[in-house]
Amino acid sequence: MPEEMKAKGCDRMKKLFVFFLIAITLTGCTGINQTSDYEHAPEYTVERIGGDTNITMYRDSRTGVYYLARYHGGVCVMVDKDGKPYTD
Repeated sequence: MPEEMKAKGCDRMKKLFVFFLIAITLTGCTGINQTSDYEHAPEYTVERIGGDTNITMYRDSRTGVYYLARYHGGVCVMVDKDGKPYTD
């Protein structure tokens, strides 16, 4: 009988662990008051400068920084010869 009780207790602990893991994943646990990016959308406009089907160049109109983006994923900042972000 005690072995059955241990097994039930172990199963219950596993279920509780999974429940809390899912709850934390869905709700987050940062405690940071997050705001919507849509509130700041007019400030952060990015324009497409040019490119082809694989690589596209973008420019942040607020900061003037240029970016390269690949079609299959990945974005990187373009840098000048000193390693600083390339700007106008």
